[in-house]
Amino acid sequence: MLNFGSSMFLRLYTGIVVALILALYSFITIGDGYMRRTEASIFLNDGRFFFKQYLEQYDNPDSLYKELTTSNKQTFYIFDLSLEKSTVEDFYCAGCEFLYEIDSSPIYLKDGQVYVTVFPLSGSGQLLVFSENQDFFSPEVEWYKHTENLFLMGLVLFVCLSLSLPVYVLLRKLQSQIQTLQHTQVAFGQGKLQVRAQTNIPEPVASLAKSFNDMASDIETRVRQSQIFAHAIPHEIRTPLNRIQLASDLARLHARKEEQPLFDDIDGYIDDVNGLASDIITLYRLAPENNPQELLNRESVDIEGFCHKRLVAMAPGKGKLNSALTDSKHALFDRTLARLVIDNLVKNADKYAIEQVWVNLSDEGGYWQVDVEDDGPGIPKDKYDEIFYAFSRLDKSRTASTGGFGLGLAIAGSAAGLLGWMIDVSDSQYGGARFTVSIPKSV
Repeated sequence: MLNFGSSMFLRLYTGIVVALILALYSFITIGDGYMRRTEASIFLNDGRFFFKQYLEQYDNPDSLYKELTTSNKQTFYIFDLSLEKSTVEDFYCAGCEFLYEIDSSPIYLKDGQVYVTVFPLSGSGQLLVFSENQDFFSPEVEWYKHTENLFLMGLVLFVCLSLSLPVYVLLRKLQSQIQTLQHTQVAFGQGKLQVRAQTNIPEPVASLAKSFNDMASDIETRVRQSQIFAHAIPHEIRTPLNRIQLASDLARLHARKEEQPLFDDIDGYIDDVNGLASDIITLYRLAPENNPQELLNRESVDIEGFCHKRLVAMAPGKGKLNSALTDSKHALFDRTLARLVIDNLVKNADKYAIEQVWVNLSDEGGYWQVDVEDDGPGIPKDKYDEIFYAFSRLDKSRTASTGGFGLGLAIAGSAAGLLGWMIDVSDSQYGGARFTVSIPKSV
């Protein structure tokens, strides 16, 4: 499963679940306040009923409230009634918290469990204190046996299931569509320019897929045109070059001795243009779409011996090899592509070196490292990325001392990309540039 899809799915689904939990929490919090006020209203109605009965039976010798009249206290079921000399404003209840005032009657919560209210007795300076002696609305049972708790848990479970299942299906479908689009994008990036995304899918992914297809078609057209140009131009150039070479050779036969250097220059220019044509064809052939991974000819190669041969061939008289390798010197890679990488790096170092070119080999654990260094003028740091572009040269013009058309490092970078190698640029300890090639041990 792709990280992008999994991450998006996880974030969306987590967000929905969190929002659902917050909504239920808010509902329970608001509902708890509403239920508390409802309970208080029911309690107050009970209190008014007892207060009214007390007033009606006050002078009756058979009153149900004789005990309250004589001792100032009486208990009915779960309610306690008492008489106190006080006013509503001065009433004090130990452990009581004022909650509401409903229809001019104050409601208190005592010890966080039972309700208390007071009714003034006109002309007596007394209050009838009406209270619960146990929490009628919250009986002492285990939380998991409480019907309200069971109801709320069942409600939460039902809402979560009823919402999460359809949301899960929709999000999984969206995830699958985005993963398919990403697979298409990856395949396109690997050089399969003909692939296109499916557009017969719901919005908004359909619009994204259509935009990708439009972009892919435009890129494919431009790449195909570039490939045709890169493939045709070198061959078209070589035909007139061959004619120029033939004409030059015929003219050389009848030229005077002092004119011979001119024909040597012509031969040099022809060789340069032929080299340019060869480099263009090489760069074209290194395009990812022309080199599927399954076509690479991977073989076991002795890195130390391979680099030594390339150093001798590309920098004769200047090259020096320093190897810190002991065991496991063999790597698995395509020898032809590897030659393009090492040859062009060494050739570049030889071009700018003053006296010496170094190739240093080391084992870095998960990969082998090849450092190609020189004692030349070096490369400005702001040019590190630019030097791997085709036709990029640090010097303003092509000179006799450096020469080249700026394709060598571009070829090395493209070949390294196909091999899965990494090339980094830095300053050399010898004053010039250092190109570091990392060759993975596992392919």
